[in-house]
Amino acid sequence: RTEKNIDNTYLLQLECSKKIKFKSGDLLGITPEDQRVRYYSISKYNKHILLSIKKHELGVVSNFLYESYINSSLSTNLQTTDFHFPKKAKDVILIGNGTGIAPFIGMLDEIKKKQSVHMFLGMRTKVSLDLYEPYLKESKLESISIAYSQEEENLYVQDVLASKEKFLKRQSKFMDTQMIFYQNKK
Repeated sequence: RTEKNIDNTYLLQLECSKKIKFKSGDLLGITPEDQRVRYYSISKYNKHILLSIKKHELGVVSNFLYESYINSSLSTNLQTTDFHFPKKAKDVILIGNGTGIAPFIGMLDEIKKKQSVHMFLGMRTKVSLDLYEPYLKESKLESISIAYSQEEENLYVQDVLASKEKFLKRQSKFMDTQMIFYQNKK
């Protein structure tokens, strides 16, 4: 587990005790003592599950996971989804915000040489991005556009998308362009 960043967000890497198939974008269900399942969209990174978690003051699971020790056990259930990186698309546009970047971290590792992948990302501050910077630096992204909602510019993802309207229209004319949207649920 990483330390929390300025937004109380941290990354947690989990290792499966038995061999299971999963992909970035699948959901990991965690059931704490109150028996209400919480789902996290996962990243498959280096064959492990990577989660991006916002620690809430009264958050049952976010606090439990943050306080867990290395080598402690956790019962989970995995749900497959259709939210995966398109393997055959020539052009891919990824759109996410905050902790919603988690599945994209693993998807960035799936980029093929002949794919052109562009990311639009929303963060609160430039310091918020530090947590994810190592993953973005080693990616094969063609471009990344970041909106900082709590900086002087006060921009949101939709503002950056609007400023790239011509680019998006040009990309959408191609049949094999895939856009992947991920909205982090509050």
